[in-house]
Amino acid sequence: TVKRRTCGESNTCFSPSFSREKIPGMRLFLSEAALLSAERHLMISVGSLQVPLQKICSLQSGSMQKNVGGVFTQTADGIVTGLNRIAKYSAGTWSALPNQGLDDRVWTLAVIGSDLYVGGFFTQTADGIVTNLYRIAKLTLGPTITSITSKTGKPGKTATINGGGFSASKTNNKVYFGKYSATVTKASTSKITIKIPTKCKSGKTYGVYVNVMGTKTNTIQYKVK
Repeated sequence: TVKRRTCGESNTCFSPSFSREKIPGMRLFLSEAALLSAERHLMISVGSLQVPLQKICSLQSGSMQKNVGGVFTQTADGIVTGLNRIAKYSAGTWSALPNQGLDDRVWTLAVIGSDLYVGGFFTQTADGIVTNLYRIAKLTLGPTITSITSKTGKPGKTATINGGGFSASKTNNKVYFGKYSATVTKASTSKITIKIPTKCKSGKTYGVYVNVMGTKTNTIQYKVK
């Protein structure tokens, strides 16, 4: 039985982005090593992510998507960058996971419920925001928001929603500040550029979330200036 440590205990949780979590009794078995040593001449190809087999350490396949871990940083065609050792393949498209991936090799992946557990040699996320991972991390699957940034934060002005699992087509991302819909001007799998709804009131805090083709992200509180 895998025991999951919850927020409020001694270890800080960072879900729905990558988070560090001690799991009593869990060991990481690096059984892929023998396979990699024996078959370095082979190539693995999923979509456009075609790399030597030794760069792919683990592949977790679900009904809707594939999660791949290893030592790669981009697709072979160079179109999708910033993958940083872990990536998602869904609906024919590769996309980066939140926090721009991890800072070192990913060895193994496992899905428990709606969480993806990742093991490897990493100690933090590639963007340096989540630290002290110490070779094991948890990532909540599905589209997620990690932060919202804006130069002014005022109604009608531009803001950027950072995260992962978004659609690269802006029309497939519906952004809401509470009950108010925001205009999406640009989108990628990890960032959405919007106009803060003009109906939002300065000084008020709104719950912001994205509906990606019917799948709702987590909600982040944002105070409009």
